[in-house]
Amino acid sequence: TDYQYLATDNIDVVICSNRSANVKYSVYSSDVSSNTTRIDLLEKKEKQKDVFCFTSLGVIGDSLASGASNIPLMDGTTGAHDAKEYSWGKYIEKEHGVAVSLYSEGGTSTRSWFTKNACIGVFNSDSPLDCYCIGLGVNDEYSLGESYLGSINDVHVGSESNNADTYYGNYSKIIATIKAKSQYAKIFCLTNPRANTALKEEFNQAVRDICELY
Repeated sequence: TDYQYLATDNIDVVICSNRSANVKYSVYSSDVSSNTTRIDLLEKKEKQKDVFCFTSLGVIGDSLASGASNIPLMDGTTGAHDAKEYSWGKYIEKEHGVAVSLYSEGGTSTRSWFTKNACIGVFNSDSPLDCYCIGLGVNDEYSLGESYLGSINDVHVGSESNNADTYYGNYSKIIATIKAKSQYAKIFCLTNPRANTALKEEFNQAVRDICELY
């Protein structure tokens, strides 16, 4: 099918298709003298920063994914609490129009994620999504420590139920859980940006190792 559009002002163009389609496109300037300059040349310019390729996103995480804060809420809530409407996932939802689901709760580790209704419970009740982000590791490192880290040998790709009860093993189980629910979803694995100790960097390296396996 051919489509043709005429814009009366500057516009952003986003072209997408399913995997089997062979899409060809051309964008021309209204300036006749520039009509031989197609959109191909735009590739030489700075990459667009505000294009989101997914219509739905799931965030798996802890307090850092849940908008945790000590700021009192309008309903009188005080002390440390999750304020998910202020989480970074919900800001993505507001800015880009992408439906964002949060499978997170303050204090969550890769082990406890499987036991919390706010995490696995909501995940199981939701429909499959296009994309998932995993941001777990802070509580694993802080609360469970070095003895929980484990190694890449704790991971059994394709038979994750046999994984050891370690950070490596349970992180891998979460990936397998996502894949079982949404076969073609893209998964983004986030490291801890505050890796200011050797142990924190070891947990970050575990994320990289697991990504290599999958």
